[in-house]
This record gives sequence, structure tokens and C-alpha cells, in this order.
Amino acid sequence: MVMPRNLFLVRHGQSEANVMQRAAKAGDPSLYTEETMTVPDRSWRLTDLGVQQAKVAGAWIAAQNIQFDRAMVSVYTRTRETAAHLGLDVRWEENRVIRERSWGEIGSMSKQDFARKYSQNAAYRDSDPLYWAPPAGESIANVAENRVRNILSTLHRENAGDNVLLVTHGEFMWATRLVLERWSDEEFLLRDADKEQVIHNCTVLQYTSTDPQDRNNAREKLNWVRRCWPVCVDGEWTMFVGEWEEFDRKYYTGGELLERAEAGAGPSSAGSAAAATAEPTARTTADSPGSSINGIPFEKELTSDAYGEYRQTTIAPDDPAFIFGPELIHTTATERYTEEEIHQAHRTAVEYAAVAIDSPMNGSPGDEASSARWWAANQHRFVPHYREEMRAAAASPDINDTIVYKGTHRDGVEFGLQYGSDVAHIVSRTIETKSIYGGELDGETAIAVELEVNFSNAIVKDGKKDVEYARGDMTFTLLKDASTGKFLISGNSATYTTSRI
Repeated sequence: MVMPRNLFLVRHGQSEANVMQRAAKAGDPSLYTEETMTVPDRSWRLTDLGVQQAKVAGAWIAAQNIQFDRAMVSVYTRTRETAAHLGLDVRWEENRVIRERSWGEIGSMSKQDFARKYSQNAAYRDSDPLYWAPPAGESIANVAENRVRNILSTLHRENAGDNVLLVTHGEFMWATRLVLERWSDEEFLLRDADKEQVIHNCTVLQYTSTDPQDRNNAREKLNWVRRCWPVCVDGEWTMFVGEWEEFDRKYYTGGELLERAEAGAGPSSAGSAAAATAEPTARTTADSPGSSINGIPFEKELTSDAYGEYRQTTIAPDDPAFIFGPELIHTTATERYTEEEIHQAHRTAVEYAAVAIDSPMNGSPGDEASSARWWAANQHRFVPHYREEMRAAAASPDINDTIVYKGTHRDGVEFGLQYGSDVAHIVSRTIETKSIYGGELDGETAIAVELEVNFSNAIVKDGKKDVEYARGDMTFTLLKDASTGKFLISGNSATYTTSRI
């Protein structure tokens, strides 16, 4: 089956509906009104930001010097506008097959209304996102096995060995990855839960049948993919260009299939019966999230599924504009914790994460005077027995990081750091709460907060500016301090992955 030589899929730029959805995820559904409820999904237009994203993506595509033999665009308004603003010298043909996934009855509904009006369907979405379909809508599996395979069959018949460009939608591109990259159900679930796999506005998926490392190695099928998307750093637009990934079809022996079946099996009827008659323990399986936080098993997840993604946009650490929605608290959480206690623990972790991102050595600039000031400003966040460790960290300069300047910068604090001959400063950051757990540590009431942080550094070397992106997971354990009654940090850990363009 000979496929196109190169296949580009481009998601549309930011649309008016994307703005509404982001606000609702942050806890503000006010943009969803009676008027917006009647707007068909196909009619939403690009924002000014969406237009800019399309222009940046188009310039990058043009720089690849690929002559497209065929260019298709979804019939929706936002994709038509995106295709036009790419500014490419192609003749577009409209195609309904590559339209957005149908969201059925919930397409013009906020996350909060969906969770309230379709609670059972919302629970199914969380437990089986591949096969879940909204009321009167499509599942990802539906889109993949029907519409994606339809368009790929067309391209095989009509455009073998050609260069093809599609301007489409995020969910259609997600379904295309499922089919083209031959993901199993399990791999889909892993990628669906991975924030690094998000298809941003104007993301470009570039598939090729030619080995990027060996241009003489050309195949009949598409076997490599990379993801690229527009980013704006310090007021300058560029494209983040991901690494090439190779993929191929997977085959299994009978024994391997049995192993996969065992791993993916749900609870048996016998197992369910045994669980129903078993004596309860201090920590039952049903109460456990199945994870260990900083080495401590936590028994109860406190964040509500209905709360969805909490996302804190870039702010100064002492800015009061943190967003805490009422749905943060699970109804069962008040058995052990008050809402005020969970909010306080959550805020303490987020505040310190912001401090840690904005300066080296977990907030310590390294020199003695700055360390003393940092310690005076932050020691209240830690339980007494943990303060000595953090005081020692604050007093120990990092020989690789030397602070060269400090000042205000747009929406946060900017530190200039010297890395050898490089000078770096953080120009943007976001902090997103993944989950909050409750439990005990040595008999003491404890809370764990898992955060995802994303930030970018502008790296200046020999007068040339590069951009470094970092994504990290930060986890905090907090204990209730007897003297203050507040939850204070008793331990933290962090892991980061970085990439530079």
C-alpha cells in the first residue's frame, strides 16, 4: 500500500470557542451564554492570536521547500481561515471527511454543565476515553476507523508518492495518530494522559516515508513523524520543532496476547465477590489511588473529577489571583479535612512551586545575602524538621549557576542566570495541578499535591537567542503543623525534561 511521500496535518489556530473552553477549564463558565449555545461548531472564527499562529506555521511549512501536490481543508470556518492565513501557494479543496469530531449534544456546553447534566456519561469519558462518545456524538475510535481510514484510503489510491497537506482539527489529528502510528488501546490511553502529547493550536504533524537520517532510505509507507507548533517567547514568534519519531506495525505471539489480555482485564466476578466479603483494612484498595507520593502511600484522592484541569497562568508568587474553584473539594474529603485546609495546603504548594521555578537552587540565588533574604521569605512554608534541610540548600551556592541580574519582567520575576557562556532568563511559566491526595504519615494527617510545571527560558549565547522549554513534575507532601494548624511542606521532589530550539 503506497502512501504519500509527505503528509502534513495542521490544526486550526486559536478559535473563539477555544477561548471559552479554556476559561471554563479554569473555573469560569460565564462565556457560555444562551447566545453561544445556538452557534454551530462549524461557525466559530479565529481570534487575532489564531491568525498569528497560522501565519507562523505557514512560514515554517514554506521553509521546508516542499511542493504540495494536493491541499485539503475542513469545511469549518476556523479551518478555512487558518488555511488562508498559512499563506501557501496551493489550491485548496474542501473536504467534509476531515471535519472536527462531533461533540453531539455537549458541543456548546461548558465542562461544568456537562458534568452536571450528563454525570454518567462524564464518568464513562474518564474511564474509557478511546471508546467514549458524547450524547449523539462520535468517539475517537469512530473517527479513526471511519473517517481517518476513509481519507487515508483516498490518499493511497489518488496520491501515492505525492506531498499532501490537510488543514483540520485537533481531535481528527489525534485519531489520525491512532491509525497511522498503529497505537494499541493501551498506548492511546498512555498518550492521552500525557500532557506533553497535547495538540496545540496550529500544531503541524509531519509524516514522511523517507528516513530523516538517510534520504536514500525511502519506504512505501509513512514511518516517521514529528510535531511542531508556534510559540511566542519574549514577544518573538517561532516554531518549536520536535524530534523525529519512527513507528511501525507491531506483532504479537499467542503468549504475548495472553499477557496483554491479563494486564488489561477488569475485575472478575469471583474477584468482585471476594472483595465484597473481605474484612475492611486500614487502607482498602477502593480508597487507594494506587500511587506512592514521595514514598508515602496515600489513600484518598481529594480532587473532584468534575473540577477538571486546574491551570494557573503565569503570575508573581505573591499575587492573590490564584484560582480555586468550589468543585476542587471531593464530597468525601471533609471526613478528615476541611475545605479551608485543602485550599491552604494546595496554595502553599503552588506558591512554593512558583518560587522554585523563578530562581535556581529551589529558590536560592546562591550568594549569602540573597540566600538570607530568600530564607526569611520562605521558611514559613516548611514544617520545623524540614527547615534545616532547606536552610542548608539555601546556603549552598550552585557552582554552575551565577545570578547576573534580577528585575521585573511582564508577568513575573525574571532572573538572569549564567550557565558557562550562556545567559538564561525565565520568560514564562504555568503551573497545573494534577491531583491532590490525603493520607497519614507516622500517624499524622498529611496531604500530597502533584503539580505539572511548564516554563521557557530565553538563552543568549554569543549574541544569539535560543529558547529552552522545560516540563516538570513537582510533588509536595505537607503535614499539619501543631503550632499553627496549617499544612506545611515536609518534603518535595521534582523531575524535568528540557528541549531547546
